[in-house]
Amino acid sequence: WRLAVADARACARISRAVIVRLSAGIDPDLLAERAEEAIAHAGAVLERVSEEAGPTPEPRVAELLQEAGDFLGRAIVAFDEERYRVAIGLAWSSTAHSLRALRYLRGDVADPFELRATAAVEVAIALSARVAEKIGPDTPAELTEAGERADALLGEASTAFGTEHWYEAWTLARQAIVIYVRLLVALA
Repeated sequence: WRLAVADARACARISRAVIVRLSAGIDPDLLAERAEEAIAHAGAVLERVSEEAGPTPEPRVAELLQEAGDFLGRAIVAFDEERYRVAIGLAWSSTAHSLRALRYLRGDVADPFELRATAAVEVAIALSARVAEKIGPDTPAELTEAGERADALLGEASTAFGTEHWYEAWTLARQAIVIYVRLLVALA
């Protein structure tokens, strides 16, 4: 069993490396499509949770839904401005806030790693948006590639978070955070 898990993790690492290399030159149309999908998903999750919360939700649920709506609105603006990476990060933030509101509504007691994963993913998303604003056409290729590698890790962390694989989400988000912080220092 342990050998199978170790082999699966090695396979995942290799797959991530391949994805990063293949996505190094992501076509802007594909990035726009991903951003549009992330925004649509965030909107659907927000709508579903809002319906479950009802017309007069508890204050904490209302606050989380308001924040989710704010993130979604900012994602739409970023999309309209063709800042697709920023739009994706903001849409993920919206989804994360909606899901937190849903867990609060249902009275779910959070796993300690869920709390860590939530915090790490939210920090990574915020850093992703800051890095995306600083990367431009004149940014050196190695920094752009590092940003894309961090974005891929954040995407995997978000997927793991969505499937409640808290430890994996936490680990991947932390890896993305390290890269984003290094990028912010290099781009300063």
